[in-house]
Amino acid sequence: MCRFNETDVSVFDNRLKELKRTDKYLTVKKSDVTVQEIEGGPIFSMINAETYDSDEGHIQKASEEGCLAFSYTADGKQHIVPFDQIGQASFLQRIGLNCPMMNASTGNTRFDAMSQESKVNAIQSVLPLWKDKVIVLIRDGMARYAGSEASSFEEMQQADLFDHLTCAMQEEYPYAAFVSASGDNSETEVRFDLQDDTLNANLKKAFGEEVTAQILFATSDVGLRAASVFPIAKIEDMVVPIGPALELLHKKPNKAADIEGLVPKLSGAFKEDAKAIEELGKTKINFPRGCFNAVAKTLISKTVLTKKVVLDVGDEVEMMYPYGCTGLNVYRALLMAIRAETDSRDLKQWDVLVMYETLARTLSVSYSEYDHAVEL
Repeated sequence: MCRFNETDVSVFDNRLKELKRTDKYLTVKKSDVTVQEIEGGPIFSMINAETYDSDEGHIQKASEEGCLAFSYTADGKQHIVPFDQIGQASFLQRIGLNCPMMNASTGNTRFDAMSQESKVNAIQSVLPLWKDKVIVLIRDGMARYAGSEASSFEEMQQADLFDHLTCAMQEEYPYAAFVSASGDNSETEVRFDLQDDTLNANLKKAFGEEVTAQILFATSDVGLRAASVFPIAKIEDMVVPIGPALELLHKKPNKAADIEGLVPKLSGAFKEDAKAIEELGKTKINFPRGCFNAVAKTLISKTVLTKKVVLDVGDEVEMMYPYGCTGLNVYRALLMAIRAETDSRDLKQWDVLVMYETLARTLSVSYSEYDHAVEL
């Protein structure tokens, strides 16, 4: 996995355009799709390379990570490429074999614990049930995506989404500035400072301190989630999610240009979000630890936030606010828990964004309803 952090918009833009230039998109009949083992493992990668559309390095990486090979027919020829981890995971999700709560067979063996041969058999038994044709993305000689024809991800590539977003931003927020971009070979996040005095003033009133209105744009190359625009507040070195994301789903007939329609909605979103933050700052909480625990339960149940981190931050909340606090203090303490979780684990960007999104959605709930003793 190639991670990147970039503060130069030209370098970042060139990176996306290079991916678009070299990526290979195909639509194939499901009857022309199979999977197979990468026989022999890493030690035979050089021999295997003779029958693959990939070099031995990719085959070795796939076999070391326990990935299978993806076979498809196109242009009258059979092509075999190894999956990468993200590509295989997304493919398995789409055929119903990668859910932690499900068994991959009639027995009790989970898919990830199966032998390679059993995995192949399980996939082959499910593939005929798929109704759609299969859209395939080959990136750098590996299968990055194999999914339903209903997805429009091939018409919503990261480079095109970014271009249309920046064009719309220039019209709506002429002084907006690119701050940074980060991600890997599957996901991308971009942060913009809107440099809008009206939005900044509203947020300053809500938070009671200097704030800048920013947005976080996030998308993936495989359509695992929507192309999302998150309203955020930047307070010193802290990024605070203040509202649910505006989303463009990776579903047909959506196209990359449709993301331009989200930008005019930002002003109204920031206005409503500022009101919610202001109201939270006026909400008196007599049981800070209890309120913190009650709201945190939602995050623990819906995200990767762990009980251990919540307990640790909860101890700090108890010490910080012995005589009560505001709902906004609790909200920011929950953000501390998210940051502690991300600092302690190597999480996927999507996992972090889901925590942000879930936290932001709690702004629609009255924190005063949770103002009582609650144990985790």
